[in-house]
Amino acid sequence: MAERCRCSFFWRHEEWHRNGRSRDLFNRELAREFDYRAKQAGQLASKMRYLAAPWVGLLDNNVWLRNARRANASAKLLAEKLRQSGILETAFPREANAVFLHLKDEIVRGLHAAGWYFYKFIEPDIYRLMCSWSATERDIEAFIADFKTAGKLG
Repeated sequence: MAERCRCSFFWRHEEWHRNGRSRDLFNRELAREFDYRAKQAGQLASKMRYLAAPWVGLLDNNVWLRNARRANASAKLLAEKLRQSGILETAFPREANAVFLHLKDEIVRGLHAAGWYFYKFIEPDIYRLMCSWSATERDIEAFIADFKTAGKLG
């Protein structure tokens, strides 16, 4: 990876970990004085070790990569289940952990009422369904069932 890019950024936001960013600079020339510049920009938390500790757990042994692969696999399964059910009209090909769908407002309201949260994307009828690393096949089956119910009501 170091040969192809100069730096990488990871952003992490979860309920229990409100703030955290990782900047990995692969070019030593770019890294020179980076700590000084970050401090001058107010990017140095006084208790940085508390913000950095969860990153160690994610970056050790490629946990972040396993989580990303699991999220991507969940989105693939979701797209397959929607397609098998005959209720999938994708707006874009699934490439990562997101599935973009054309949905009618009635179906969206039904899914939101059932407790599923997702958002409109760019176009008026396109919605983005994001799959987490913790999504299970049972979660996906439950979503499909609620989708079918919302479709019958709509």
